[in-house]
Amino acid sequence: MRRLLRGDIRRILRKSIFAIFFVLMLLLDVGICCFTYFKRLHTGFAFVNDQVMVIPMIFFVFSLVVFMGVYADEFKSMTMIGVIGRGFSREKMVLVKFIDSLLLLILQTGGFALVLFIGIKLSPLNLTPDEMKYLFVKIAIETFLVLGYMTMAAFMFYLTNNTAVAVFSLLGLSFLVGFGLKIANISPVLRVLHLDRYYLSGLVGSAFADIIIGNGAAAAGVLILSAVIYLGGALLVTTLYFSKKELDF
Repeated sequence: MRRLLRGDIRRILRKSIFAIFFVLMLLLDVGICCFTYFKRLHTGFAFVNDQVMVIPMIFFVFSLVVFMGVYADEFKSMTMIGVIGRGFSREKMVLVKFIDSLLLLILQTGGFALVLFIGIKLSPLNLTPDEMKYLFVKIAIETFLVLGYMTMAAFMFYLTNNTAVAVFSLLGLSFLVGFGLKIANISPVLRVLHLDRYYLSGLVGSAFADIIIGNGAAAAGVLILSAVIYLGGALLVTTLYFSKKELDF
């Protein structure tokens, strides 16, 4: 399992697209920072506000690059089927791919956070401790959120072996489902249910608010619940399905 994990990580990191998109997202963020500066909004609040607006989009791109690297090539080249054919457990395969996604996503988002931190320290902006907390908690929360979306969308790879379907699922889970649930609140009947609060983005948003106001225990409870229901549930369903799926060797 460790050998397969190391091999996957090395294979993906050797791909230039992984580094290219990381650099592109950093350049985009630098552009946002320059835009903030030239608006003459030389305040920590303006800087943090712009960062919080752009981070979800940047992290979605990170998740898409990792998602494609971990799953798309495996199904396209039939490498996964070959490894399973040599006796590797399907359950372990699902777990390895999840760990691949987790490590590579942390590498991307952690690298982004590190560069951002260094940039803040070198800049003339003097962010307050609260502003720093808000910004970097947002980064951590968004990392958890996109990992959840990737884990759920991975099921579509195992189900269809189709890259386009899986990528569309990731897009839908990341944006369309949450937006649709908010639209549903327009209905007087559905409004009382507040369905958007029970989706992953709603739960994670609630945890973020709890951390910011200092209610760490409540935030931890919500995040654990989210992990069990959405990440754990997705892994369980994927494992159960893939363990029984007929594969062409």
